[in-house]
Amino acid sequence: MSRPVSTYRVQLTPDFGFAEVAKIAPYLRDLGVSHVYLSPVLQAVPGSLHGYDVVDHSRIRQEFGGAQGFREMAGVLAAHDLAVVVDIVPNHMNTANAQFLSVLEQGAASPYADWFDIEWREGKVIVHRFADDLPQSEHYTVVDWREGPGYRRFFDVSSLIGLRVEDPAVFFATHEVIFWLLDEGLVEGLRIDHPDGLADPAATSTCSGTGAAASGRWWRRSSSATSGCLTTGPATAPPVTTCSTGSTGCSSTRRAGSRWWSCSPR
Repeated sequence: MSRPVSTYRVQLTPDFGFAEVAKIAPYLRDLGVSHVYLSPVLQAVPGSLHGYDVVDHSRIRQEFGGAQGFREMAGVLAAHDLAVVVDIVPNHMNTANAQFLSVLEQGAASPYADWFDIEWREGKVIVHRFADDLPQSEHYTVVDWREGPGYRRFFDVSSLIGLRVEDPAVFFATHEVIFWLLDEGLVEGLRIDHPDGLADPAATSTCSGTGAAASGRWWRRSSSATSGCLTTGPATAPPVTTCSTGSTGCSSTRRAGSRWWSCSPR
């Protein structure tokens, strides 16, 4: 297990999946890269070009090659002395998922009602018409887009609903595949997206550090995080309640870029 010397971020798309990443392994090795940093790999909205709109945490994205494709890619990368880092999105998921549709159909009686930060209004969920195939139900009310929906969302994107990963049951349900990848040794590190949107980043990172899956692993937060602690690694490092191993670089870019402009009046 090693910390990265140099990472190379690969944006996965339906046209550039795991097999295509494997093909560039010799090139990345010759560049001096130690870790290939992949955009989110879980099942997202079909056709998504970024992958941050996950709809199913139980599957590796089929458009990229699925679980078998991931395993084969990781094997090729390892043969070229390249390890894997994956981007994970604990804060939110796309509303077109089976769990939220269950909530729309069954209301507070849904077994997934506790998955999301919902502000119930007379027992109903307030939603925008984010899809034409909303189920016929008495458990939600559609409002004009100018009115905010009745759930926590990613900034003002109503199709990205906030997850309650501070609840251990929700956390483990949405991270089972990620822990499997860590257990199998197919992934060496995680980049945690948007941790400042979580109710308790430190507590969530403690869940991340639970069990054998996380031992010896290292973690980085997205640079949007301004406070809070996240998990560190490797296993010889301080406990999981210490701060993260750092951000992914945008903060440094912002500091460098600030030298090119001034807010002082002309």
